[in-house]
Amino acid sequence: MEKDYFSLVLFTVLSQTAAGGLILREILLHSDLDYQISKEFRVLSLFITGIIIALALGAAFMHLGKQVNAVHSLRNLRSSWLSREILFIIIFSATVLLYWLNEKFWNIQVLNSILSFTGLLAGAGLLTSMSAIYMLPAVPSWNSMITPISFLITSAAGAVSLLVLLNAFCGCVTAKTLLAILAFAVILSLITSGFMFSYIKESGLLVFFIIRILMGLITLILIFLNYLNTFPNKMTALSVLFTTVLLTEMAGRVIFFLNYHKSGL
Repeated sequence: MEKDYFSLVLFTVLSQTAAGGLILREILLHSDLDYQISKEFRVLSLFITGIIIALALGAAFMHLGKQVNAVHSLRNLRSSWLSREILFIIIFSATVLLYWLNEKFWNIQVLNSILSFTGLLAGAGLLTSMSAIYMLPAVPSWNSMITPISFLITSAAGAVSLLVLLNAFCGCVTAKTLLAILAFAVILSLITSGFMFSYIKESGLLVFFIIRILMGLITLILIFLNYLNTFPNKMTALSVLFTTVLLTEMAGRVIFFLNYHKSGL
């Protein structure tokens, strides 16, 4: 697999996980659940989200031939989804940083509300623009609703597995509802990979598809065992689960990008 594809796999999966993580965080904080009373969870979730989006940006810079071109592309906001993606990821990154500073040090409630709303918009905008970029008519397996659906599923799976891990780290009881949602997201993710694979059946893709299915099954087993509280060390088990979810989604994203290559483009 070419270096460009590898960096795009990292960028898309990590940025979608970060965006989904912030969106899910805000949903949980404004719900009737107990997440909102944990100061440690609020601060830590923003800190880890910031690290993930920083890693995603690092992968994006690996892909760019000239990093300065990313700034120049902002001139095409009216016509370019790539320009909008860059704008949204800048806004999202800045929002996460300011949000963390406010939660950690300033504690200005009005600013929290503003940053929460801005983060939701930027995260949703990032996911939308990222999906639109890849819906190319020249690539049949991309130019369908499978693309935005698969991106949203990656965002949901990464976000849920991340917040379940952070919630356990903060000493809270693991919400089994979130584990059930995660299992559903992983199953949907495997189904979308099946649709992608059905467009172009070649031996190279078959290997990645088999790896994808096996990793997905391992992930589902880990979710089930965590649901039953089988593991004595919850943090280790949930850390392995989060890592496996990311690797599973990355395997699916490899299939996604190889479809472009196999389309003859």
